[in-house]
Amino acid sequence: DNGIFAEIINPDFCSKKTISRCVTNISSIYKNRVVYFFSDAAVILASDSGDFAFNAQLYNKLTEMFSRRDELSRMFYNEEHFFSNLIETETLLSYLGGAKDNADDSANDEPAAGNELDKLYAEKNNLVLSTLSNEMPAFNQAAAVRFARDNQALTFLKESELAEASERYIDEMEFLFKLRTLSQYMPRLNLYIKNILAYKKDYYYNAALGFEKKKDWETAGKLYQAILALDKDNFEANYRLGLLSLTVQDMDSSFRYLQYALSLRKDDPKALTQMGILLFSTGRAADALRYLTQALERNEYTAQVFFYLGLVYEELGRLQESKQSYERAAVADPNDETIKTRLQNLNVKIQAEIDKWKMNSPKNEFESERGETIQLPVDKTSYDMRLDDNSPAEEGNIIGN
Repeated sequence: DNGIFAEIINPDFCSKKTISRCVTNISSIYKNRVVYFFSDAAVILASDSGDFAFNAQLYNKLTEMFSRRDELSRMFYNEEHFFSNLIETETLLSYLGGAKDNADDSANDEPAAGNELDKLYAEKNNLVLSTLSNEMPAFNQAAAVRFARDNQALTFLKESELAEASERYIDEMEFLFKLRTLSQYMPRLNLYIKNILAYKKDYYYNAALGFEKKKDWETAGKLYQAILALDKDNFEANYRLGLLSLTVQDMDSSFRYLQYALSLRKDDPKALTQMGILLFSTGRAADALRYLTQALERNEYTAQVFFYLGLVYEELGRLQESKQSYERAAVADPNDETIKTRLQNLNVKIQAEIDKWKMNSPKNEFESERGETIQLPVDKTSYDMRLDDNSPAEEGNIIGN
């Protein structure tokens, strides 16, 4: 008795007729009803209790609650924001066109009401005024002034919420940035937007990773850029944009973002690795070696680091060091066919180099007349040193285990 009945509806999965019938049936049972719309849900509340009737007294009671409960400021920036979600059932029924009976309810092919109700939700911010007592014109007039003052901000807030609910993150970001500009002269809204944007950096980052998994590089990139618009010194966003730019072969952007990421964390092994890969990809093998070696020194013992070290050493003609790196890459990732193929090809190349030294030695013309031969001026010791990774000449370039 005198309890509250609640019904939650997702307009994206209900037709206008379904919602209309639901509201009509509830209204026929309970004396007092009210509907709150949010970005992805309509909440219908109903009760026979006289305390539940929505009027100026209840409006004031809720307003007073906002003034003393700080936690509500993280959900709604002020009471108008909260009340902008409210609509009386009669107004909703009028908008839906009333319940239309159909003998065959199973044959309901009407589209979902979501898109139409979204428009009502975003653009009608002062529908609460129709639920207040007309016997208090002064009160209504004051409330109307406040809603008029906040109208644009409320619409932007609702549009951002709708965009978030449908995973249109770029649209959401644009509305939040508009709100940030608008809030410069609205202290409570300014604080609310700051709290939201602080949370959104993590939210956008996780969403961007999801789009990367789907190979939607463009959307992922825009989300990372949105993070940088909020915080240009965000290491993760700079690093991921550098990696993303490398993936789509935008080398200039990749270098810019990775360089800035390394200015924020100069010893980050993953950023060092990607910078090495980028430099090798642009023909700067000697510079790439420096970054990849630094990544290895910071315990980045991954197949990727060893593989690109192998490529760099091979490019520089240091074949034995290249072989060592490919072998370590194969140990780190035994199933990578690219590493195996590269190592096989390198072994062929090394054998070809060795075979060149096994050619018959040419004869000195004078000595040949006497039936004697003279070896080329490369003795066995020099030959062994050339192929020995631990020779003193090469010792400074050896990568430790």
